[in-house]
Amino acid sequence: MGKLAFINFTKSNLINKFPLIFDKELIVIELVGNIKPSKNLVKIVKYYHDHGYKIALTKYDLAIHWDVLFPYINIVKVNIEEINTKRLKPAVNRMKAFNISIIAERVETRNQQQTLVEVGFNYFQDYFYH
Repeated sequence: MGKLAFINFTKSNLINKFPLIFDKELIVIELVGNIKPSKNLVKIVKYYHDHGYKIALTKYDLAIHWDVLFPYINIVKVNIEEINTKRLKPAVNRMKAFNISIIAERVETRNQQQTLVEVGFNYFQDYFYH
């Protein structure tokens, strides 16, 4: 016990309130960043946030349109293989204003980790840690 499960939920799953079958202390609702943040999605995410669920945005592409969700997001996952490191700092600064924890995915070297620490990432995962 005490470990969080990160579970991907589709927009339909969220609308149908599937996350409510889980203990909010044991899961993180993962939103996949390939859906556009509509007004309806913001309303849904706010609902779960207001009910105490932790929410993570995965496959985050640094696009500014995601900022409308930042007040309700706890964690953002960034695949660093898909993002130019030089573009990270402004997005990280926007997230830090909301106390969002940032996870770097696909970290494979100590140099990558050090660069990401300097940019402001909190957590790291992937091959480097095997």
